[in-house]
Amino acid sequence: MRNQLLVHIHYLRYTFSVSNKRPLAPSFPLCRYSFADGRRCAQPASPDSSGLCYSHAHTPPRRLRRSDLLRELAPAGGSSASPAQVQRFLAMLPRALAEGLIGIEDLRAYRYLCQVMLEAAHKIELNKRRDPAPSAASVREPNVVPIDEPRYADLSAHPPRP
Repeated sequence: MRNQLLVHIHYLRYTFSVSNKRPLAPSFPLCRYSFADGRRCAQPASPDSSGLCYSHAHTPPRRLRRSDLLRELAPAGGSSASPAQVQRFLAMLPRALAEGLIGIEDLRAYRYLCQVMLEAAHKIELNKRRDPAPSAASVREPNVVPIDEPRYADLSAHPPRP
């Protein structure tokens, strides 16, 4: 009897699945703050803080750094910045100017460069719509001009002099 009791206790103790995952729709609202790596805050939202928990609602905003600006325009992988990234960069510029991170001349230069980047992205998109990628059937091989065979099969021999 004692062995059976131990087996049942062991079975009950180790067969319950314990999960720390939240249900899809919790019964109370959660904080809407999202971290840089994509995680969301798991604290309950404070009723008077527009969807944020108490600590995130009362935390002063972090100062903007030069690396934040560079990260927007230099995405990983070496590809060019998307129009959405350029727009986010433009939205950061007034704050960077107010915090003394950049000067007014830098602000003007960045705005001009962003305008050029957005216009170029727009023109590229228009060209893609007008000229879709060629299909495999429409791609022809380039004209190949045959090269005459050398008159002398033995390349080590020199041709006779005239």
